[in-house]
Amino acid sequence: MLNEWQATLRAELDVLDSSLARLKRDAERGKTDDDDVCAGLEERTREVHRMLEQQTTRLTCAECGRESDEEARGWRAYVTGEEGAVDGVEIFCPDCAREEFGDAS
Repeated sequence: MLNEWQATLRAELDVLDSSLARLKRDAERGKTDDDDVCAGLEERTREVHRMLEQQTTRLTCAECGRESDEEARGWRAYVTGEEGAVDGVEIFCPDCAREEFGDAS
């Protein structure tokens, strides 16, 4: 299920793709030579693709390797490292988190 933000980005991609296709067709026919506009649209298209990819990144459980769904409900993150120093964050699926750390309260 797409959230509103993702749906907006996908709609923008549709507009960008059709605009780029039209500009490229016009350029091939010699009707336009606006390379700056094409370059700008191509850059924005890449940017929107990157933003969508970041939004659909899945979590991976540090214990069993399972991947989350889009919502990752019940997944837990724990800071790792010695006292006062953070080395990183470990992510656990609901089953492994419960087994390793007990029920969340």
